[in-house]
Amino acid sequence: MKNLIYNELNFIFENPEYFLIIHANDEKNYYVQFIFKPESSELYAEAVSNRFLREKFRLDEIQISMLKIQGWQMPIPISIDNFHRIWILKNASELFAISSEIESTLRLVYKANDEDIKFKRSML
Repeated sequence: MKNLIYNELNFIFENPEYFLIIHANDEKNYYVQFIFKPESSELYAEAVSNRFLREKFRLDEIQISMLKIQGWQMPIPISIDNFHRIWILKNASELFAISSEIESTLRLVYKANDEDIKFKRSML
């Protein structure tokens, strides 16, 4: 899975007119989304928060703690509704380590297995 995530992140790194959504579970609306900003070399990511989840699928305190431990910032009321992170990239090779982190988030926090994970690219 890490290689698939890397390939998708590398695509938006090379084609910043696209953004990427990785769906961890469609039924539960679990996802992580990405945009690459070449002018600042930022890979910006958001991981879905409880604001966008039905009550029975909301993240519990353990899942939220795991997101924080993994480096995700808490949602900011009014401006950023999801958990979020920014990586400053020097080159595409850094995406491999980031792919491992994302796989960990998908599997540990959102309990995704390979069959659940789907990739969607769209133009900005």
